[in-house]
Amino acid sequence: MYYSIIIIFISIIFSQNIETIKIEGNKKTHEYIILREIKQEVNTEFNETILIEDKNRIYNLGLFSSVDIQIIKNTYLVTVSEMWYIWPFPIIKYDNKSEKISYGGGVAHNNFRGRDTDIVLGTTFGNVKEYFLWYQNPWISGDHNSVEMGLYNQSSDHFIYNILEKDKGFFVEGGFYKGYNNQFNFWINYNSKVMNEIEDSDKDILESEHLSQTDFSYVRLGSQYTYDTRDIYVDPNAGIFFNIGLTGLFGLDDTKNIYEIETHFSIYKNLISSIYEGGSYQGIYLSPVFKYSLFSKFQYSTSELPIFKKEYIGGQDYIRGYSPIPSENSMSNSRELIEVDNFLINTFEVQSTLIKRKEYLDKVEMGIDFVLFADWGVGYNLNKSINFDNSLFGYGAGLRIFIMGAVIKIDYGFNSKSTSQLHLF
Repeated sequence: MYYSIIIIFISIIFSQNIETIKIEGNKKTHEYIILREIKQEVNTEFNETILIEDKNRIYNLGLFSSVDIQIIKNTYLVTVSEMWYIWPFPIIKYDNKSEKISYGGGVAHNNFRGRDTDIVLGTTFGNVKEYFLWYQNPWISGDHNSVEMGLYNQSSDHFIYNILEKDKGFFVEGGFYKGYNNQFNFWINYNSKVMNEIEDSDKDILESEHLSQTDFSYVRLGSQYTYDTRDIYVDPNAGIFFNIGLTGLFGLDDTKNIYEIETHFSIYKNLISSIYEGGSYQGIYLSPVFKYSLFSKFQYSTSELPIFKKEYIGGQDYIRGYSPIPSENSMSNSRELIEVDNFLINTFEVQSTLIKRKEYLDKVEMGIDFVLFADWGVGYNLNKSINFDNSLFGYGAGLRIFIMGAVIKIDYGFNSKSTSQLHLF
């Protein structure tokens, strides 16, 4: 009993009440953008757990290369280092599927008027020819009420078949939060697609039944729910991510309706606990993080799906160690295994720090992680059941290069058929 009284007495003596909150370093960003992410309240006792969560929330805005929070004389001092917000940028896209490059450029403002609003205008040439205009405000009003909209016009060669695909359209998306971890989104998208057959192509010839219709127009209506407790979005150490999306493609003229259900579940667990000390995480060398992910997609239509709705489960997006181009794999039935309508995929990863992610140059955050991975999955086609004999398994290692809020991923994968693939994405 006496020990309990002593502990309570010491806690009272050393507890700190937060009297003011002060923001420093936000030369462009409005103060309220940062304040609305802070859960520590004035005239309440300092809570270290809330400090860690506040720091992560502010960093997750994607506006700052570093965030630090200190308690100085009962003041909750938040210090940020802003990134570059307005910059012309080159566009170099390497398509791992087609192994071709698109190039171009654009202009981006990632913090328009200092209000965490994105505006991007750009164009590309080469493998994918496109122009686009995109606007996003992730918190326009209320509790994370958001809006996103864009226009696009693009054309590209199919990475397998002798067809040229042309798309143009627009989309509008809105959303809101329920609490900090529950997000709801809704969207409408109009898209017009035209497929033209390319003569004298060295690619695979698409069967005539897939070219019986070459013009498609549809209105896409969708909704999704996201539950997200990840601590750091770009490089999670702990937390859960779950997303389920329901989409209906309602055809115009002769286009058939298509319905989709897509899910993504990931869980992250730091295998060696980190300690929060002096305003930053002090982890043990390498700080390995385990990640398990489950992906699934189910599509339904009253007729066979058009070729542009096919999924290719080999490659960097799903099962590494295989090529997304069926003919580049060693299996005799590679098209049946790789080119599918629906899929179920599991991924296991252990990611460890090689070079700590931090601000090495003014406004420039960098870091490098090492990854070990194993992927297992199976695909199947419309109106057919899953055949687990068609399962694919891949494994390998890779790097994650963090620079200015973006991630470059390089993986080298092996498969159960004794072949391998390099994946860059």
